[in-house]
Amino acid sequence: MADIYEQAHFDEDPGEVYVTPEERFADLLRYDFAPNYIEWRGLKMHYTDEGPKDGSQKGTFLMVHGNPGWSYLYHDWIPQLVQDGYRCIALDLIGHGRSDKPTNRNWYSVRKHIDSVSHLISALNLTSVNLVVQDWGGIIGLSNILTRPNLFDRLFIFNTAIAHHGFHFAEGLQVWKETTRDPAKYATDMPVGDIVSMSLRVNTAEKDEMKTAFDAPWPDVKSKASIMQFPFLIPYDDDRSPLRNLCEDVFQALKKWDHCPVHFVFGDDDWTYPWDWAVEWSSQVPGATLDRIQGASHFVQIENADACVGAIRNRLAA
Repeated sequence: MADIYEQAHFDEDPGEVYVTPEERFADLLRYDFAPNYIEWRGLKMHYTDEGPKDGSQKGTFLMVHGNPGWSYLYHDWIPQLVQDGYRCIALDLIGHGRSDKPTNRNWYSVRKHIDSVSHLISALNLTSVNLVVQDWGGIIGLSNILTRPNLFDRLFIFNTAIAHHGFHFAEGLQVWKETTRDPAKYATDMPVGDIVSMSLRVNTAEKDEMKTAFDAPWPDVKSKASIMQFPFLIPYDDDRSPLRNLCEDVFQALKKWDHCPVHFVFGDDDWTYPWDWAVEWSSQVPGATLDRIQGASHFVQIENADACVGAIRNRLAA
């Protein structure tokens, strides 16, 4: 784990820091949460924090998004889980959502995202955490099981993967790799709203609202350094970086995990993290459950929020 927190890496210059104007977050569909911030290494990190915080909560949900995304991904979950008596924290990774956005693409790394999320957990003194992860949130959130395994009440793993040694990415991620390197496609700009809305299995009017919501944090190319760098951080099959070793550590830890229940919930129409992978991975984690969200693809939290929350409620009640 030492290489994850290598000090020299954190000393790199973030460049100019872009702050998205607050008016960009006004009038988004079903999004009226008050903003909250902590400071991490001189940068502001945003999170929503809804529900009881006086000790009366049943527990805390900590929700980690992936790329391209931000905490809006969980906007339809939060009111339902708060109603059930839980505290709900949905964070924005640095460079995403309402968080500060360093404009130097080379400044970004998975280890920085891991460290910032770990800092948020410590700064808020979180306990009894139900961790929810998806996409890049998988390795960023789940890496904490190596350092504080007793923190968690449950792990909820949505469409993601841990790129352990021997893991092979699905066709969709190979296409993503090519697309993000193609100047005629996403290499010079990444249209976040279009990417998200095109993948959604929802009605046309809702897609328009989602496009607006996912475009909101990134008004121009300068603000998009993190989302455009993330594809270059993926440890593809030929990668031999320390990240691959971290993934191996997390993957092996889950294969022996006995600290709390683990629940996999996957949309079954995701060509980046396909259903067959969910079946294979969940079978390797002791006692893990697997719920299938029919017809949902990568952004399952938005495509069928009620089914996702329903699966969570059923597992909590079991």
